[in-house]
Amino acid sequence: MINNRKVTIKEIASEAGVSTQTVSRVINNRPDVAPATRKRVQTVINRWQYQPSQAARSLTQGKSNTIGVVISGLPQIGPTKLLTAFESITSELGYTLSLSLIHDTTEKSIDVALNQMLATRVDGLLWASTPTETDNIQHLRERLIQLPFPVVLHGIEPDPYISVTEVDNRFGGRIATEHLINKGYTKIGVIAGVIQEWSAKQRLAGWRDALLEANYSHDESLVFYGDWSPASGAKGIQCLWNRHPDMDAVFVSNDQMALGVLNSAHNMNKRIPSDLGVVGFDDIPESSFFVPPLTTVKQNMSQAADLAVFELVRLIKAKTDNVSSTPTIQIVKPQLIVRKSS
Repeated sequence: MINNRKVTIKEIASEAGVSTQTVSRVINNRPDVAPATRKRVQTVINRWQYQPSQAARSLTQGKSNTIGVVISGLPQIGPTKLLTAFESITSELGYTLSLSLIHDTTEKSIDVALNQMLATRVDGLLWASTPTETDNIQHLRERLIQLPFPVVLHGIEPDPYISVTEVDNRFGGRIATEHLINKGYTKIGVIAGVIQEWSAKQRLAGWRDALLEANYSHDESLVFYGDWSPASGAKGIQCLWNRHPDMDAVFVSNDQMALGVLNSAHNMNKRIPSDLGVVGFDDIPESSFFVPPLTTVKQNMSQAADLAVFELVRLIKAKTDNVSSTPTIQIVKPQLIVRKSS
């Protein structure tokens, strides 16, 4: 029987001769319904082609089947790839995303984003935006701990009270620099990212780790602080060469800045890799088409996103089942991709 009129759950219950609670149990596939009763209710549901609304089911189950994502830095390839991976895996698991983009991680913007998630009644939150001020970081941690739903962090210094999934940026900076050392370069500079961000700090620390172990120079004059853009990469290599004309290699903290380095080196008639060895970070799709193709550190954002989402789903289930859960720290190791720039 096909009818364009929207039938109500009360009418289903009345026709089947049961309570609305029993109809709800059948809809939600609860086990506490007698087989004969279930069959009778399901027959009525099928005849009316009844489809319960997602909102109604969410209220009944105490779940919205929505995961919140707060993210910043989308002009950079890393956050963009991460968000794409978040959407892919959550969709496969039957969740929708509630997205909040943050451009400046102030206390006000943190509060606005979290209040949006509270109003949306998300089941859990993926937070991938790094505050740049110490006070703001503390404010964020205090707010996250007080939330009524579980949270998984990405791109922020690990917290003992909140689950974290992260790429091992320090290891990535280290293997990039060790590669340049092993290739025989003797004075290795670094173009760092926005240094207030956790990933930039860790990549810079990895550069220092490798140089310290090899007894290479690693003083502040070999560091240029960029902003992740190609323009800052171009400016950075010029600045470093002005300070150290004998500098023969550079670790660049992302591929977009590395593009600026290669362009600037070309304009200065510097040969890559004989005059300057270059290693980037990210392995963006275009890096293999740079001239020359760029040696870089590959981040597996899909793996990081999968781990973060599965961890959040675990925490959501534990909360639904009223079972205690312990936060975890999950680290994804990056991989060095060697090409002709080094």
